[in-house]
Amino acid sequence: MTTGYVLAMIGFVGGVVVLLVLVATLLMPPLRRFTHARAALRRTMRSEVAALRAIRHARGSGASPST
Repeated sequence: MTTGYVLAMIGFVGGVVVLLVLVATLLMPPLRRFTHARAALRRTMRSEVAALRAIRHARGSGASPST
């Protein structure tokens, strides 16, 4: 292996690493927002389920309401 080839490989790997780090830093804020949105959605779903359960409980019968 020639020195030039080794240097070229090191440069290529370094460039890929820099590119990956750049992409990761660019993608971090949207990802964080997405996780927050998911957590909020989960909380909403939980409260919806609790509300439905409360309504069913208030009706007396555990069966689903007949429409």
